[in-house]
Amino acid sequence: MELQQVTLNGEVFSKYECKIAVAIKLYIRNSNNQTPSDESLGYVINSMRGIVGGEPMCCYDIVNLLQRHPREDHRSIYLSVYCDKKFWEPAAREAWMIWLRQNDELVQRLKDRGELAPFLNADGTLKT
Repeated sequence: MELQQVTLNGEVFSKYECKIAVAIKLYIRNSNNQTPSDESLGYVINSMRGIVGGEPMCCYDIVNLLQRHPREDHRSIYLSVYCDKKFWEPAAREAWMIWLRQNDELVQRLKDRGELAPFLNADGTLKT
């Protein structure tokens, strides 16, 4: 029987969620041209599950865990994404962009309700 779920870091992921996490780490760069953080991956997985906000899924070191896992079916998750960039890069980009749009919508709702006012400059930019 083919593996459908994987438990890593005490969290249960679907095989597809693992593949998206690996693809994001391999093929996506954030606005600073850096690989997205493990925490960001956790929020993307939550987003895929319809969860906005809250604690992120624990995706700490998920790529290395899959690459070096003693079970072949876990290692094959990484290899299938690595070997099929043509499919997984667009899938990762889509998941990443959906999550970014959800964040933009959340920020706009908070702005509209005035809940971000204490954190914003007069021009609407974030206070640093």
